[in-house]
Amino acid sequence: MSRICFNLFDAHSVFFPRDSYAFGGAEVRAVTIANQLAKSDDVYVIIKEHEKPIDIVVNKVRVISHEYFAPNQRSILKKVYYSLIYNLQFKEKISKDRYYQWRPYLNVNAEFYAAFEITETSKMLVDFCKAFNKKFVLFIASDGELSYDTGLAKIMNVNKALAAYIVENAYKVFVQNNYQLEKLFENFKVTGIQVNNPLPLNIKETIVKTGNKEYVTWIGKSSAVKQPLLFIELAKQFPELKFCMVMNKNDESIYTEVLKNLPKNVVFKESLPFLEVNELLNNSKLFVNTSLYEGFPNTFLQAGCFSVPVISLNVNPNHFLDLSSGGICCYGSVDQLKSAVQNLIMDKVLYESMSGSISKYIAANHSVDSVVTKIATHLNILPN
Repeated sequence: MSRICFNLFDAHSVFFPRDSYAFGGAEVRAVTIANQLAKSDDVYVIIKEHEKPIDIVVNKVRVISHEYFAPNQRSILKKVYYSLIYNLQFKEKISKDRYYQWRPYLNVNAEFYAAFEITETSKMLVDFCKAFNKKFVLFIASDGELSYDTGLAKIMNVNKALAAYIVENAYKVFVQNNYQLEKLFENFKVTGIQVNNPLPLNIKETIVKTGNKEYVTWIGKSSAVKQPLLFIELAKQFPELKFCMVMNKNDESIYTEVLKNLPKNVVFKESLPFLEVNELLNNSKLFVNTSLYEGFPNTFLQAGCFSVPVISLNVNPNHFLDLSSGGICCYGSVDQLKSAVQNLIMDKVLYESMSGSISKYIAANHSVDSVVTKIATHLNILPN
């Protein structure tokens, strides 16, 4: 049995779905993989500590909170204990600040440590793996993490030097689509491993009944990449339809602008517990994505699982919307976005065709069993 540790600071509400801390598609994807691996391996997940310490097993995954970013939550007893351990075991090896950063990873003592983004936090994990001869595994979360020669780089504030350090020190790099595979090799001469985003196909078991299919839904955060104001403008053009927008606060100015321009036909929620996201999608007629780019949106899979067609302004990873026959990509045209909504609302035959196709395609191509088996094979941690 192998031991793998996932670094997922924002995954609290995926494990504890009645809480409403912000999370995204990367966290849903990562927890799905962790849950499946835990059926045969020893899996740990490190999350950010919020109101109280957490050390509990959820679906065979041991979830541990890290209080490094909330040092005031350390009790005096904890501080004394940590200081004692540091002085006895690590003083000659690493700085005290490094010990506080790395403490949960040291305690887990895994063979593999995995991160799902290119950030300073992932660099910290790379440093830890190098210091203690562990294997660092990287999962790319977005096309923007590997885009350095386009206008997207400025929006994402991408740091190529940081990316190079993280990528080049990874034991394995898993990517979501062909674009990421090509860019990874083009920029760093590193060959990635492409795996589909997984979706547990029993997700419908969390829902009691078939939904009312009443909303045109958007889920994301208030960022320039997600372009939420385009969804607001779309809603204004269909005053007879009900729209629902779930938008985590990220950029304060964009968040304020969205609230200022909300039309009456938009139900707005800053966040939703994980289970309620599924309820919302079950009650949605269409799912709309207005992002400039993404990796492979987990929301496409969640929506499709509930037979909800997807309309995307730009994002169509590996031609998913075409191959599934379950949605429409507008290739940057806002006019086409409006037409796509109108056509799917008016044309019941087209709607039913796409609705049925997308759920069947996901079942055939994105099952968690096949996806995680591929990951485990490349990590050489298949069960005996």
